Amino acid sequence: MWLLTLYADTAQTSVAATWRFHRMKDAAAVLGIKPSQLSNTYHELIRKRGILEYCAISKCGERRATCGRVLTARGRQNAAAK
Repeated sequence: MWLLTLYADTAQTSVAATWRFHRMKDAAAVLGIKPSQLSNTYHELIRKRGILEYCAISKCGERRATCGRVLTARGRQNAAAK
């Protein structure tokens, strides 16, 4: 399962909406982009551009402790510091 968070600004300080999807393909369809673009951004193969500058995507599921929590680059640094 994928958690997609849409922010109101590129600084990602104000959450506009959140969704959960079973497939990354469905999340990409909502954003109006190709699934490969979303996947490559998630795996940090390409930089965020366009609508993805306003989004954060994370994988969550039964075995993942991060379900329901968005891990952005800043969040990963904060989690590592704890």
